[in-house]
Amino acid sequence: MSVTALQIIQTVASETGLPIPVTLEGTQDAGTTQLIALLNSAGYEALFYYTWEQLTKKQLLTTVANVGAYNMPADWAYYVDQTQQNLTAK
Repeated sequence: MSVTALQIIQTVASETGLPIPVTLEGTQDAGTTQLIALLNSAGYEALFYYTWEQLTKKQLLTTVANVGAYNMPADWAYYVDQTQQNLTAK
């Protein structure tokens, strides 16, 4: 089942008696702004406190001698424990 952020916020707004937004873009309504912030907060909580397989993806980083910094993917949040191993080491 796939739902959008707008659908989630519309459901919560209807359940809490807040005005139901038609769009999230350019909203000036304080209730909708608060619901967007709460949805973002719930997403960050799911990302950082629950290491679900669906929220992780494999990223291969090839290191180069004498290079100490590398660009991370734009959607990178954190390392998953026990996953920073050398896959070619014997």
